[in-house]
Amino acid sequence: FDQTIKEWIEIIDDVVDQYLFISQYSMMEFQNYVSKDISSISEVIELGTSPVASSTGNHQTQKQAPYILSVGTLEPRKNHILLYYTWKNLLLQGHTPPKLIIIGSEGWMSSTIASLLRDDPELKAFISIKHKVSDSELDTYYRNCMFTIFPSHYEGWGLPISESISYGKFCIASN
Repeated sequence: FDQTIKEWIEIIDDVVDQYLFISQYSMMEFQNYVSKDISSISEVIELGTSPVASSTGNHQTQKQAPYILSVGTLEPRKNHILLYYTWKNLLLQGHTPPKLIIIGSEGWMSSTIASLLRDDPELKAFISIKHKVSDSELDTYYRNCMFTIFPSHYEGWGLPISESISYGKFCIASN
């Protein structure tokens, strides 16, 4: 995979006038694949942070018990397995975990974690996965959550962190 990325970057590097990145971290990671210093032709553009207008609809999330929200595609680098084992361990230790709502579609190599999150009989009452959520529904989920959690292995400053902060919600994020 690394070799494929290096080859692709070598091809485009000759025709690129400027590189745009969503975080300092992603720029530093990209720099590892380029033989020259790209800082003079690179710019970090922060992801949008304006919440969408509040919907006039009365979505079901407004009637739910307090919950923690996690937004992002289900795939290995997003580290949903950590959430699964955290909720599982809370139960094993005799605690009642809070409700966790995960919003995101299933991505590559996600069938195992999606199955664990969706089908574990002990966690069914505590974890739910939502797919194809509209902007107004997402707005409602953000507005009504206690806080958000973003345990990604490899993301830097992802959009869900910016969205969470824009709604005034704390976000527990991996380093």
